[in-house]
Amino acid sequence: MYDIDALAAQICKAHEEKGFVTEKELVKEMKGLGLDDPRWKADLMDAVEALGFEIKDEFNENTDYDDGLAMDGISLYMADVGRYRLLSKEEEYDLAVRARHGDKKAKEKLITSNLRLVISIAKRYSYSPRAELQDLMQSGNLGLMKAADRYDPGVGCKFSSYATWWIKQAVTRYISNYCNTVRLPVYLCDAHRDISQFISQYQKEHGKEPSDKVLARKFGFSEEIIAAYRRVKRGMESLDAFPGEDYESDIGSYLADSGIDVEEIVISRNMKEDLEKAIDSVLDERDADILRMRWGADGTQEMKSLEEVGRKYNLTRERIRQIEKRAFTTLRDSPSVYMRLHPWLD
Repeated sequence: MYDIDALAAQICKAHEEKGFVTEKELVKEMKGLGLDDPRWKADLMDAVEALGFEIKDEFNENTDYDDGLAMDGISLYMADVGRYRLLSKEEEYDLAVRARHGDKKAKEKLITSNLRLVISIAKRYSYSPRAELQDLMQSGNLGLMKAADRYDPGVGCKFSSYATWWIKQAVTRYISNYCNTVRLPVYLCDAHRDISQFISQYQKEHGKEPSDKVLARKFGFSEEIIAAYRRVKRGMESLDAFPGEDYESDIGSYLADSGIDVEEIVISRNMKEDLEKAIDSVLDERDADILRMRWGADGTQEMKSLEEVGRKYNLTRERIRQIEKRAFTTLRDSPSVYMRLHPWLD
């Protein structure tokens, strides 16, 4: 089983002379070890940065973006961000001090010069199937602005190192809040990611998935929780989503509800309509309403007591009982009611 921290230390040592490592180089190292799960990438980059090693982004400042080619929104945004020069340590400190004293232009420059850091971090977390890169970058930008508000240059760390934490927090919180059909707390999203990575690596080493018992022992959960995790892992899809490209029918149109008998519903509805018509054809409005209230056929699905019905019509319980009995006698002796309802009585 690979130790992310040990692997990060190994990469830092290999690139120690150069003083930094690029994202492409990290991906190449991962592929060489067979770590093709994109979730490993985010954790590895975090571990490398935790060791104080710089990960350089892949912007090419010499690229000419005004070549007339059609570009989508992300490309245009990255082109614009690529034009902002990276700050030196002295420039960063000077801007941070000025921003701390209320200089809005200094704060704006501090933010715009670190926008590429947001893109770099957002790309690490774009493995989530429902996470659009634009949304992750937008959330990361909010984290960057919060970092600019709270950064104290006197603490002795670089602004980019300080901002990284706030950007990651904003991005991971966005994923946990908006990128799942059912919202999960951040700590559960982290556990979900760790378990997924362990399963992926376990499969590579043993050729099979770990059992619930192995996972429970590894992460300190009960086997019931691990079983619940496996159910969540399968994911969920909206019934309103379209399974094909024709956009004619959603997923819900193809699913039968085994708990509902459509034929029984239709029969019940038709019988209710015939009963309503039969009651209205031989009883006056008051008697019909009293009968419906007594038997829950007034739309409330609740059978009313003699006292409740009497309260509505300002009649005694005994009088309501007499009206109900008379109504049943009228319905039973009416030929028209029998003709209408006899198909349901056979």
